Amino acid sequence: MKRFGELTAETRAILTDFSANGRKVKSRPGEKPVLRTDLLSPGYRLSAVYQLRRFLDEIGKNDVLAVTAEDADSFLARYASRGMRDHAVNVLADARAIYKNLYARGIISTDPLATITNKIIRIRNEFVMPDGLALLQNMSSVDFKSFEDVRDRLITFGSSYDFALRIGETARLKITDVSLTEYVDLLLRPEIQKGQNNHEVIFNSFFGETRQLMESYLAMRAALNPQTEALFVSCRGLALGDDGCTRAVKRQCKKLGVVSTKGKVPSPHIFRHAFAVNNIASLGLRLDPYMVMQRLRHKNIEVTIDVYLNNNPLIQRERHKAVVAQHNGNAHRSFTDGAVSGGPHHGEWMSELDAVSKVSDLGITWQGLRKFAEEKQALRRMGEAVFYSKPIIEDLAANWVSKKQVMSTLGFGDSRFYYWAKSRCVEPIQIGKICLVRAKDVMRSHQ
Repeated sequence: MKRFGELTAETRAILTDFSANGRKVKSRPGEKPVLRTDLLSPGYRLSAVYQLRRFLDEIGKNDVLAVTAEDADSFLARYASRGMRDHAVNVLADARAIYKNLYARGIISTDPLATITNKIIRIRNEFVMPDGLALLQNMSSVDFKSFEDVRDRLITFGSSYDFALRIGETARLKITDVSLTEYVDLLLRPEIQKGQNNHEVIFNSFFGETRQLMESYLAMRAALNPQTEALFVSCRGLALGDDGCTRAVKRQCKKLGVVSTKGKVPSPHIFRHAFAVNNIASLGLRLDPYMVMQRLRHKNIEVTIDVYLNNNPLIQRERHKAVVAQHNGNAHRSFTDGAVSGGPHHGEWMSELDAVSKVSDLGITWQGLRKFAEEKQALRRMGEAVFYSKPIIEDLAANWVSKKQVMSTLGFGDSRFYYWAKSRCVEPIQIGKICLVRAKDVMRSHQ
């Protein structure tokens, strides 16, 4: 990528101004866009500048005002030939925010990226399997005398996997954002997070290996005496950007032979995806969907449930194995939360009709209940008949209430529910579209 000083003076001024004052744009078909008063998020403004510089570098220009629609077409064609057209569209979609601002301000008469509308978002089905993660977690393969090796493993296993950070967040961490206690305590400032209206978040590491790597890295970093606040630095003490952190991850994966489920060298974002796929209940760390949502900082828990629970290939594989074993007469069911094991004997199991009727006051549908019971291994089929573990159904009916009931009881709206749950250390569960919490937690808040 071209250095900032290699761009024209006018381009440098435009990018500097956009980084500080880039605003949202209101646009309607056939009308010239109008600047709104609210700013784009700091992270989005930085991303737009970064992606525009990549675009300029690829097309061989150093003047943002000299870009044409033909340049955009050439850029897309070049990436399409490598099978990466979607990636190129997303680069231009980010960069277009700058041209929208220029067009709305009358600095340019046409938008050269006008044909680029929205980013292409696809549900990721690529991740790293547990055996690949085990290679990264094995500290015997780390050269603790090599600054680069320790740093690269920390960025790969610690930042990208354990903390599930986006690469832009990793690159913008400061040394003051990290402290060592029993765990690695990581402060994630609002301005480096994706989107707007974010809150300051403190995360703790899940894996002891992350703390071991961070402790070693901080000592080596201090010996370099870098003149930057950036957490991750080069061997010369310079701050690592997005590209430097990405290269660190790929270098570490190539060294250990870690590949994704598509046989490729994983990108940092693949490890963020791998964290959720491998650690949601009932896998790995066995985190419930709400905890995974917090770690990934999703705005909507339905996204977490749909992508990482309902469409989780590892969970689907385990379900398949259980069905096959059951068919072969070798199934041995073990249930959590006081459930039973064995077949549908009298007193231990109930029919689907009885189970749905039992939890009807919670608003749970048979589709949602069936998925929930399968995940808990609390469902048994005999021909066309479906049976449910009686203790689990009775526990739901007696001890849980819906989010709707909670909001009615405590007198607050939907937006405050998850804040209440988090502040009270209440752990909701999701059954279909119904969110539930334990009744005793509600009563404790109501007293």
